[in-house]
Amino acid sequence: DLIRDLQTPSGTHSQAAHTGGSVRRLAGALSTANAASVTASTGCAVMTSSTDFVYSATRGTGTTNCGSGGTVQCPPCIMAGSHTGITATIQDCSTYEKTSSSGDITDELIEFVFINTDSADALTIQARTGSGTNVGSAYLLGPYESVVAFCYSGGSNRLHFPDNGAYCSAGCDATAPNDRTGTAFTRRLVSTSSIATKLETIGGITSAGTIAGRVFANDPGGAITWGVSGAQTAGFTSAKWTELDTIGGITSAGTIAGRVFANDPGGAITWGVSGAQTAGFTSAKWTELDTIGGITSAGTIASNVFANNPGGTVSWGGSCNGGTVWCY
Repeated sequence: DLIRDLQTPSGTHSQAAHTGGSVRRLAGALSTANAASVTASTGCAVMTSSTDFVYSATRGTGTTNCGSGGTVQCPPCIMAGSHTGITATIQDCSTYEKTSSSGDITDELIEFVFINTDSADALTIQARTGSGTNVGSAYLLGPYESVVAFCYSGGSNRLHFPDNGAYCSAGCDATAPNDRTGTAFTRRLVSTSSIATKLETIGGITSAGTIAGRVFANDPGGAITWGVSGAQTAGFTSAKWTELDTIGGITSAGTIAGRVFANDPGGAITWGVSGAQTAGFTSAKWTELDTIGGITSAGTIASNVFANNPGGTVSWGGSCNGGTVWCY
């Protein structure tokens, strides 16, 4: 039953020895039938829903899941018809039951053929020991694809596919790689850590990917408007930005703040001395600056002098009313 024995010294295969004269052939034209309707001579089982194919079950016992009542050995050719994403489970392939009289395979190899005829969805193929232990990773067979896998008697029910993900084909390393249809890929892989580091640096900012992840962690809820007089509005409306750009009645506060912080003050700024701003001066330096001609608290005195507008040019000196006064 679809058993390909190792070649004899004469170079022939002895399939008929396992089938009692009824031989299925993998090469050439194959007959197909729905899994529940296969017979001993069906070449390929067709599935349209997820199916467990049990290869260790003795035919005639109703446990193979193939043929009428699950009494026929499942062929090692599985074809998926039209479907919306299904799984073919290949159970106990290493103990493939050859015939009810000859028992399991011994020192033999089974060739499995899988075909996915669906135009949109992948066929998932999963090897399994018994009814619940998966062997290896699932293999996804894309739309319109086919693949051949092998299982041998000493392989612990593992299916050996030509591509199990360990290596990429040489074509993937081309400067402009194409897929198997000859179409150029629209996405490229980063092949070295140094290239990845370069891509992770934007405008001199390292860990740009991490920063970008934080920026985009939450949906702003709409298109972001970038750039208002050199600043970032980050999605605020023009009216909201004007409101935010006004501090203490001072408009264009963002521009002013930008000038204030344009140069590093070199240390922590001490704010507020008698209502004035020291802007980084030490207490001793401020006292020195607040002393004019030996007069301390000159800043306060000056504030008192200039608190009211004299209304015109002040003339200094002269004799008015018997003394040196301000003369108008």
